[in-house]
Amino acid sequence: MTSQEKLNLIRSYIDNYHTTTGEHIKIAPCTKWEAMATFTEKADFWKLVAVIFDLTGWNKKGTFGKGRLEERIFRRGIIDFIAVYNGCSYSMCARFTQRDHTSVINSVRKFEQRLETDSHTRAFFKEVTDYVRENYYIHGDQNINSAEL
Repeated sequence: MTSQEKLNLIRSYIDNYHTTTGEHIKIAPCTKWEAMATFTEKADFWKLVAVIFDLTGWNKKGTFGKGRLEERIFRRGIIDFIAVYNGCSYSMCARFTQRDHTSVINSVRKFEQRLETDSHTRAFFKEVTDYVRENYYIHGDQNINSAEL
């Protein structure tokens, strides 16, 4: 299928959706990493963090504490990336971790660049996303907040 045929197919889908529902829809291509990180309609930030901490043995202070240590930047990056692509806004992630939303935007962007260039990061990311996908619902209706981590 040529790129023009793909565009025509997308346009026809958008037009049919608007005609049927009266609502507008935006279709944007996603990256391979976005697709791997997305697993739920809207995730709870602290449940995601709790599941990732279960796998990795990380803790709140070592991850969200002040400082620009490479390990903390990596930890925040993977958590922010997964949270953002599962329905948490940049502002929500920033509010929960006492950071500025632009820091979260930068964190997500830098982590995606790291996924593109580092094979160890890709392998770890796959392991984490698989684990989260399998175990997120185990936490079910538990209300997890930052104080518990």
